[in-house]
Amino acid sequence: MLKNFIYILILFMTFGCSFTKEVNNGETAYSSKQYSVATQLLIEEYEDARSDREKGRKAFLLGKSFFYLKKDLESVNWYERATLHNYGAEAMRDLAFGYKSLGQYEKAVNTFENLLQEVGNRPEISREISICREAIRWKNVTLEEYIVNRSYANSVQAEYAPVIYDTDYVVFTSDRGISTGDDRYNWTGNKFSDLYMMSRDGSQVQPFDMIFNTDANEGTACFSSDYNEAYFTRCFTAEQGDAYCKLMFSIREDGYWLEPQVLPFVKENMNYGQPALIENDSVLVFSSKIDNTVADYDLFYSIKGEDGNWEEPFKMPDVINTKGNEMFPTGDGDTLYFSSDYHPGLGGLDIFKTYLNEERKWTNPERLPVPINSPSDDFSYVVDYNASMGSNSLKKGFFSSSRAGIGDDDIYAFEKVRVEKPEVAEEEPVIADVPERNINYYLAGKVIEPIYEEANNPNTEIISYKPVGLAGVRILQDSTVLSNIRSDRAGFFLEEIEGDQAYTIVAGKNRYLSNSIEFNTVGIEVDSLEEVVTINVEIVLNKIYKGREIVLSDIFYDFEEAYIREDAKPPLNRLVKMLKDNPDLRIQLSSHTDCRGELDFNQDLSQRRALSAVLYLIESGIEKERLVPKGYGETLPAEECECNDCTEDEHQANRRTAFTIIN
Repeated sequence: MLKNFIYILILFMTFGCSFTKEVNNGETAYSSKQYSVATQLLIEEYEDARSDREKGRKAFLLGKSFFYLKKDLESVNWYERATLHNYGAEAMRDLAFGYKSLGQYEKAVNTFENLLQEVGNRPEISREISICREAIRWKNVTLEEYIVNRSYANSVQAEYAPVIYDTDYVVFTSDRGISTGDDRYNWTGNKFSDLYMMSRDGSQVQPFDMIFNTDANEGTACFSSDYNEAYFTRCFTAEQGDAYCKLMFSIREDGYWLEPQVLPFVKENMNYGQPALIENDSVLVFSSKIDNTVADYDLFYSIKGEDGNWEEPFKMPDVINTKGNEMFPTGDGDTLYFSSDYHPGLGGLDIFKTYLNEERKWTNPERLPVPINSPSDDFSYVVDYNASMGSNSLKKGFFSSSRAGIGDDDIYAFEKVRVEKPEVAEEEPVIADVPERNINYYLAGKVIEPIYEEANNPNTEIISYKPVGLAGVRILQDSTVLSNIRSDRAGFFLEEIEGDQAYTIVAGKNRYLSNSIEFNTVGIEVDSLEEVVTINVEIVLNKIYKGREIVLSDIFYDFEEAYIREDAKPPLNRLVKMLKDNPDLRIQLSSHTDCRGELDFNQDLSQRRALSAVLYLIESGIEKERLVPKGYGETLPAEECECNDCTEDEHQANRRTAFTIIN
């Protein structure tokens, strides 16, 4: 399903409303995402190919095509042929991941090890080897208390993203043949997806309310606890231009659903999907690639304001989001379930859970056990509190998986039952040597920069972030440089580190201010079966705007006073850190007043305030030669207005402390 969901977005953005492109060879079919056609043509071309290199190329593209068609076994078979034809490291890498998705972990380890010999030491490959070795142990620990069965609602097409509706029903997404409209995907031949409703046992299935389903793609719904609010995804195009997936909502009044509307925070030319409600319906979590320059999806959240409107979304923290895809969130009170293909798992998407602790911070994600997770894609885990419970039942619910079933993705029902443990007579404990666990720690980082509401104006609001590719990254311990690496073009870097240690990361790039963060691996809780721990971090780099005044927010002074108040110290401390991270930087620190008061008095007051700020920086360890205090009084207002007509907001904007990079 991961592949299907992502390629829905890619095809929409690539081709808009037109999904048909005339092809006459396998390469063209593959490049235009017509994978079903590509497999037929490429097989013929493989048979006709003369050189080893040409056969390797055709076999590799067949492996990719079958991968996107979610036919993993056929995909692996063709990757094996590509490798036999010496196609290279790319085929070997995809073959290793293919073995992993089939649960053939020993073959995956061998292939990754061969890849290391081919390309040299790569932390990302070493990490995958460790995860595969871990998975060999995980798959042999199947918990007896879980019973998993396929739903009767499944068809030969895809069924996924089940969610409880109106107590007795389950709403899900499918691209089965009766879906609305006539359009079909050229690469699968399936219809566009719609929302459907089934009885809990799956014996009765019907399309969901007709106001939701259109000729476009609809799917991945969630409902408020009273079932009177619905949120879902719809992928559609404007009259002219590319199509994107948007979050929609509808309200039920007097038993009828109203026409769905786009959520107000959804921006144009961005993709959103898979909404979920948590925290008593006050927080909406969803998956998005708000920054379209990267390939992977992260989780975001929006808080419902007191006025009932959803606020601008924030990215979920690094403990949840990774270098890979985080998708298909579902809620259960203050617990969040989601799927990831980068947190250590069995292969493909695995289901994880996290919750808010007493400090209102998300805990480290915990992978759900086998048989909930498998080597295939597993996602959309939902607990059914309305299910009838047997005497031994503890929990019931549903999830989706691409494991061997009827169709592409299927819905599975699960039951957690009470298992009676046989009584064992107490014996004298035997003290044995416990082998020391070999836990591998990895630092997975991303270097990013702010996107401002007004392009290249750091005094406007930050609306998002984008990656900084090819940035230099240093990992230090007690001022000793342990690693000197570079982020890739998407801003990512990965490095193996040690446990129970404290580290500093410094990132920098030409025309950007360097930045540092500190983290440690001391006291990290590790599951008893876990031997791969990944710490995810983000480092923000700001561009150097030489000669441009940048306002320091939240620096206030008492009336007609110049001393530094306690509430002004945090922004000045951030400036201290910036100057220490960039020891060659020289700045002018300026202070401004509004127009009220005598001109000479305002000039003197602003000079004293600028000097106070500079003295604070010097006391914090910054050399005085790097700092120039400058008071401007009321001579350089940020907001031009007649003094008697200025609003209080305009006066406040003119009373400011700022810095300018002068060298």
